[in-house]
Amino acid sequence: MKNKFFLFISLILIALVAITSYTPQAAQAEMQTQKDPVSEAGEDPLRPDADNQINANENGFFNAVGINFVPHDSHVTYYNGIYGCLGSDYDGPESKTFSIPVNVPDGVKGARIFFTYKNVVSNPSAPIYVSLWRRHFLSLFTEEVISYQINDAGEGGRSNAYDIFDLTFDTASWIYWLEFRLPEGESTREFCGVSMGYKNPPLFPVALPMIQR
Repeated sequence: MKNKFFLFISLILIALVAITSYTPQAAQAEMQTQKDPVSEAGEDPLRPDADNQINANENGFFNAVGINFVPHDSHVTYYNGIYGCLGSDYDGPESKTFSIPVNVPDGVKGARIFFTYKNVVSNPSAPIYVSLWRRHFLSLFTEEVISYQINDAGEGGRSNAYDIFDLTFDTASWIYWLEFRLPEGESTREFCGVSMGYKNPPLFPVALPMIQR
């Protein structure tokens, strides 16, 4: 009987030692191993809150200087008229037309467009024609979206600005580009650059509170 009593006491002591050895630190370590390793915001690129700042700014801009544009025809010669302005003394049969692609986010709305140019002489022979074009990416159909004639007189640098609030870019379906055409014959004007402002559409992940797991 006495041996059974000591055996019973020994089993109780072993059980108490096993229970007390499972400390809060051990429990915390076990919980840490079960924790989702990418549960912190921003660590998982597939989470909606990981990379949602692409168009977070309300305003955006497309900018280009004159020498960024390329001629439509390889016969048309041109020069860098300083300050990034593009001029051309070409006097052949081809029009002095130059273009550049316009890559902006889909769905942005136009705000204001600025043109800078230089008059080489006081009374240039003709205006600079500037236009925005687009072509549907599934066809060869093209259309002119907006066009301007910049025609201020007086030698030296000039600028013009226009509102484009009615313009919405659909870059999911259309390819956009800008063109300008200099006066024919000797160089009387140089195109120096364009700055086109637009407004980004609101992003729901930015506007609404995040739901945390």
